[in-house]
Amino acid sequence: MHLAKLLVQHYGGTSLYLSSRTAARKLLRNRSICLAVENGVAQGRSIGSIVTGIALEYALSERQVWVILGTAPSD
Repeated sequence: MHLAKLLVQHYGGTSLYLSSRTAARKLLRNRSICLAVENGVAQGRSIGSIVTGIALEYALSERQVWVILGTAPSD
């Protein structure tokens, strides 16, 4: 309740947007995925096995991981 009063005092009468943080979470997830790929490649792992592991870990499709990486696998 104290926080609500402070918000009203500071922002009362104006519009206030509160983000759901979804975009920030995706950005952090995508950065983690890119870092995991870089680390895996540095360790000599194949990109295919890295992408498969990441897809399982983050409950994404392999295609989604490729999109996050900004590349598309050769079909």
